[in-house]
Amino acid sequence: MKKFTLWLLFAFVALVANAETASVYLKGEVYGWKDNNGVKLEYNSTEAAYVYTETNPANLASNFKIVIDGSWYRYERYESWNLADNGNNRTYEEIKVINDEKNMTILDAANFSSITIKVKKDGNVWKMQVEGTKISARWRGESYSWTDNYFTKNADGSFTYVVESPAGLAEDWGVDITENGSTWTWYRLPEGEYPTVGTDVTLVAGSTPNSKQIRITDAADYGTVTLTLKKVDENWVLTTSDTAKEETHTVTMKGAGWGWNQDKFTFTKQGDGIYAYTFTGNDKAGLAQEFAFTIDGKDYSNSIDLGVNTDEAYTMATGQSGYN
Repeated sequence: MKKFTLWLLFAFVALVANAETASVYLKGEVYGWKDNNGVKLEYNSTEAAYVYTETNPANLASNFKIVIDGSWYRYERYESWNLADNGNNRTYEEIKVINDEKNMTILDAANFSSITIKVKKDGNVWKMQVEGTKISARWRGESYSWTDNYFTKNADGSFTYVVESPAGLAEDWGVDITENGSTWTWYRLPEGEYPTVGTDVTLVAGSTPNSKQIRITDAADYGTVTLTLKKVDENWVLTTSDTAKEETHTVTMKGAGWGWNQDKFTFTKQGDGIYAYTFTGNDKAGLAQEFAFTIDGKDYSNSIDLGVNTDEAYTMATGQSGYN
């Protein structure tokens, strides 16, 4: 009895070991055809298959093959096909070593957010499954008239959207995500405090008890806010980042040479906190007399004789430097 039990255990271990010892690669026009090229399919013990998920599925719209232990495999009946014709999922079918120049191509690969390739051995036959996912994401909120704003998909599988007028993100909004191209799920925040820009939050489905609409409490403090969605394990995580709000001031100038009763010249912002105005013609002469800057309604005087040469043009520039 003991010998029989030990033999079964040994046989089981041998089978598991054999299942994980194959070398399985995806090779092709994008991935490369040579021995040192290609993407390795990793063994997944739960699936009992070698698995690779392509997050830039357009790569599979060009020629490719599966290489197993140095032999080149493809479907015998199919060379080029639309994955959507199979309900976005071509279930396990046999792949064979065929000595010709033909390859496989997924014609509609670019229409998917990701495509997962699974290869497994069934007895003495190798089989492959190709499964496409059509993920799309959008957001909408109270301050934006609940209008759909669609995220842009990135090569790493994340989604981003740059909000140019982010103050409204401090009011109610939410995220809509579809993972099959048809059914949308509304995502909100779990119970707890509202996040600030720079804080990662794990979203929950709108049906989750005690969930609430999203608010980014300090969104108005920034020039733009970038929303990034990425699936981590089985959860959608929202990340926010910012660009600083650019300060803008009103800078004007008046003086004895032009009159004190009104601002004569309005300066233009140049960047880096610099405002400038170029004086030409008769206006230059006034620089030799007393004048004042008016910045955001407050006067700053300057009575220095600049020694103006009326044959030249002068550019007057000012910038913030600790004034109160």
